[in-house]
Amino acid sequence: MIVGERQNIIDLIRKGAYSSCIITSYSFDFIFFEERFMPALKSAGIKNINLFLDGQYFDEQLENTIGKEFSSQRTYSINTIYKPGIFHPKMMFLTGPKHGLLIIGSGNVSTSGMSSNDEIWGAFHIDSLESKNAPLLAQAWNYLQQFFGYAHGTNAEKLQWINEGSPWINDLPGLIKPGFASVTDELEVQFLSNESGASIYNQLLGIIPKDTLKALNIVSPYFDKNGEAILNFKEDFELDFITCLTDPNSELLPFDLDDQTKSQFEFYNWGQCIVEFNAKYNRLHAKLFNFLHDDGTEYLLIGSCNATMNALGSNSGDAVNDEAAILIRRNSNESYLTQLGVEASDQDKFEVTKSAVKGIGQGQTVKNSNHSTRILHAEKDGDELLIKLSQDAPEKITVVIRDKHLIEIEKHTIEKTSSQLKLSLHKPDEAIHVVLFEGNNRISNYRPIQDAFLLGKTNPDPEKARINDLIDSIASNADFSSLASIFQYIDYIRLEDDFDSYSASSAAPGIRAEKREKEYATLTEEEFNQLPAVQSYTRALLNHPNVQLADLIGLLGKGIINQSDEVSEDIESSLTGDNPEEQYGGSEQIDNVSIHQIDGKKVKSAILKHSEKLYEYHEGVLQECIDKAEFQKADLNRISLNELSNMIVLMGLFNQFHLETFDEEVAEFAIRYNEKYRSQIRRLERSYHLRKSKKSDSNDISISYYYVQSKWLDELIEDLNKVGDSLFIDQEEYVVRTFRNRYFTEVNIHKEEFDSIKNHLVDTLGIFLLHVAATKGFKEYEFEVLNNKMNKFRKTLFGVSVFLILNTSWSDNEIKHKDLLLLDLLHLIYPGAHDESSIMESVNELAKSSGNNSGQFTANLAHFKVSILMPYVQWKKSYNKDRLALKKDKKDLLFHSIVYRSEIGFAYLGKVRDDTIDIKKPGLWQYSNENEFFAINYPFESILSFG
Repeated sequence: MIVGERQNIIDLIRKGAYSSCIITSYSFDFIFFEERFMPALKSAGIKNINLFLDGQYFDEQLENTIGKEFSSQRTYSINTIYKPGIFHPKMMFLTGPKHGLLIIGSGNVSTSGMSSNDEIWGAFHIDSLESKNAPLLAQAWNYLQQFFGYAHGTNAEKLQWINEGSPWINDLPGLIKPGFASVTDELEVQFLSNESGASIYNQLLGIIPKDTLKALNIVSPYFDKNGEAILNFKEDFELDFITCLTDPNSELLPFDLDDQTKSQFEFYNWGQCIVEFNAKYNRLHAKLFNFLHDDGTEYLLIGSCNATMNALGSNSGDAVNDEAAILIRRNSNESYLTQLGVEASDQDKFEVTKSAVKGIGQGQTVKNSNHSTRILHAEKDGDELLIKLSQDAPEKITVVIRDKHLIEIEKHTIEKTSSQLKLSLHKPDEAIHVVLFEGNNRISNYRPIQDAFLLGKTNPDPEKARINDLIDSIASNADFSSLASIFQYIDYIRLEDDFDSYSASSAAPGIRAEKREKEYATLTEEEFNQLPAVQSYTRALLNHPNVQLADLIGLLGKGIINQSDEVSEDIESSLTGDNPEEQYGGSEQIDNVSIHQIDGKKVKSAILKHSEKLYEYHEGVLQECIDKAEFQKADLNRISLNELSNMIVLMGLFNQFHLETFDEEVAEFAIRYNEKYRSQIRRLERSYHLRKSKKSDSNDISISYYYVQSKWLDELIEDLNKVGDSLFIDQEEYVVRTFRNRYFTEVNIHKEEFDSIKNHLVDTLGIFLLHVAATKGFKEYEFEVLNNKMNKFRKTLFGVSVFLILNTSWSDNEIKHKDLLLLDLLHLIYPGAHDESSIMESVNELAKSSGNNSGQFTANLAHFKVSILMPYVQWKKSYNKDRLALKKDKKDLLFHSIVYRSEIGFAYLGKVRDDTIDIKKPGLWQYSNENEFFAINYPFESILSFG
């Protein structure tokens, strides 16, 4: 359709129909785009946003930045086009799974271009390839693809997401055909652009008939000063005169036309020719060429072309600029200009003279940069900064990094440079701009630094988008309903195994992880071109729900996000869709009885089920070692980022709900107990989670009282009556009470107490730590960004686990389990140097931010510092310096001595035999004998001791 009235073009974007877009523009307004345009796109469901901008204009704009640009909204791609002329098309190409929308016109991505200017647009929608607009979109898509080579790094990958999220795009090439596409019975449209050997002007000459042409009306704010383009129209189309509607204040009018030639053109003041024009706000920026014929045929060219040779070209010469337009053909008794409310009268005419111009400077020229080197793209991936240059840089340069306030925050000197650079950032979170210097001389343009991780979260794939939205809502609002919903996306497999085979074949050797002491590197063109594959691999891991949830847990633990005070029914109902019969171990079914789950128990059940799955996973990996009682020869994969993330999620959620309670509103009812219905009553107790009341009837000992959640009472009565007519006792009024329950108890460790927090620490965390020891630690990735994430997550798991252990009450006979967990966390999980101050800082930070400490926390913390941490730090120094000094004959060690083996971690020693020893250790507790010891093969005479 053609937009025939003044309105915001953004209003045409249908919510929910599109997920990706490509936007082309000459000029660009950061503030307008980030504060007004981008939120509108996001609210419509468009995540994958890709800008293609004129490079020279963009560089010039960054010479005058105020510091806020590209610092608030950083999830869109900026691709700059550098051409001899200017990159001038104004297009929006939006795609979704089924829908496509092409918007093409004259407005730039700016406040004036999208709001106040007088612009003209054409908008064309399709919902299938059978749509009459489909050939036009095919032509436009074909045009846009020639610029995709200007996208680098993650920006290039994001363009591939369009094809993946909108499969119909792949079939568009088959719809491309020359000439017009019929949009309606009365209207045809053709896409035009400047091509080598075929300028838009040259194409118009071949399309528009001359013999019946009676008039040409041109709307344009800019002309050649010598009027060359409009003179070509007059001569080549054999017109007596041409009507031009323009802005008399424009500095780019055909002032150099002689008086005789000027008489062949009529110039009208645009502002006086249209209704509702306010000179204070409105400005002509529309470009329109209206050809009228004697037989009623009308041609209308709208788009980005001004009435200049650079924009249109000529019959014998190519155009200089990149331009895009649509040519409309139709039959009508009324011209488009008339329909648009444009009426030109003699009183609106004006004389084109230079003296009449008020000089408001509306030219379209850009001052060319004098810098010898141009930064084409800059992108950070974790703490690595990747830079692509237009050419090899001088042999020795300084890379300067600026923050959002335009303040220099770090700089790096690089020698032996090439056109692709890589360096390690010291402050990656603050890095916003980059610029190059040679000595004290600046040699490059300023360039915004794109963030590969943030861009990776804009994948429009429905499932990935849904996961990212859930994570974002949690991060911004501490919305635990989103946290609950994301449980369904957690995986309990080693995802990296699949990724590794991909990365090994797609990543060049020069871009794998490097030693940290090498701060920078130069890359070959081949290596740089491999970067999207590398980044895709890393983001596939970093953006996985397991890893994102673990990131979130780190924020929760630091108090950056606070848990909501209450857990709503919606939150809990989304936590699990599992059958409660399965959760409670029931196998029998009751006909026509649905299984219910009280709200707080749904939260509890989901977390416990996560713990159960993790225990089963790690137990399964270690099962052969356990069965053989042999861990030394275990041939196991090291702990992956995904496995580490899952444990962080569990420990973090235990922390969040550990001391919390949930309310349960219940109604009291009575039944007349009958032994023959015993099994049916038991099943109903499980199904409805009935709780027996202490109340009794002294006159009838067969009457039993129960509590049921109030909202289920009516349904329960129906099911009881199905079991036996005399079972349920009708009451005129039911007593309603509110019970307050804790999510997790702190009852003593017992194999049957599944909701005890200590059971899960000893079992699930314990077997995970045993898995870490048996595998000799954590996986080392080929890419530094993943290794950095691994170290960060190890600190997170250490912090949340230690805090949870210290925030739990332990009886005297359970302290041994607690101490072993703490020692293993110190030795196996905490990365890097083990000094008391950094470790205590980590624990104290969690304690300070939590604000929900148990009465035992202070005492446990003191015990941890004096009895565990300080001795461990001293032991670790000896372990690193002279490990043999810690070895003792196993027969000389006392019962319950703490010993250490690299493949099992720390353990308490029990009976010692020639070929075996008994150990007591979390993780093996389920397999221990009645004295909590587990016999392992150990034919060696000595063993490392602790303390």
